[in-house]
Amino acid sequence: AAKRAFFQDTYKYATRVYFTGFKKHWWKYLIYGTLVAGLLSDVGIEIYRLLGAQQLGTADALDYCLAIIPAVVAFPVVCILFIMMGLTVTHALTFCQVFKNAVVILVNNLVCVPFLTLVTIAPFVIYFYMGLPGNVVIYLLMVGFGFFIFALMWIAMADRGMVKCRIL
Repeated sequence: AAKRAFFQDTYKYATRVYFTGFKKHWWKYLIYGTLVAGLLSDVGIEIYRLLGAQQLGTADALDYCLAIIPAVVAFPVVCILFIMMGLTVTHALTFCQVFKNAVVILVNNLVCVPFLTLVTIAPFVIYFYMGLPGNVVIYLLMVGFGFFIFALMWIAMADRGMVKCRIL
């Protein structure tokens, strides 16, 4: 539905479009979402362990390495997974072609893609650091506007990246 809205394709029944897209791409998004959630959870757990060791005064170089290295490795992987989500619905490519094109788009857009990834991750990071009233507000904003805006943002990024790659 976000793809059709981005390309200004009119459709009468939004729920039918949604479930058609769900039926076609659910397994791919399950893989992408599981990998993103797993990577972000791993980074969060390691940062949590580092903060605990700092409070106890037992933090050493290994604790810092175990917190920083997964974050440095996970960030480009999360960028690629977000691009893959947009490419999946905008172009009829195989899974391997989507991965290769996502890597090329990331390399060709080294400023835009990391910025959009930070914008996408920011509400979730804020959600875990705020108390209950802030969480309710963030939850309502994400359900009302955020997820649709993020979907449009990544579809636009994938389409822009593919157009740029074709031009180059």
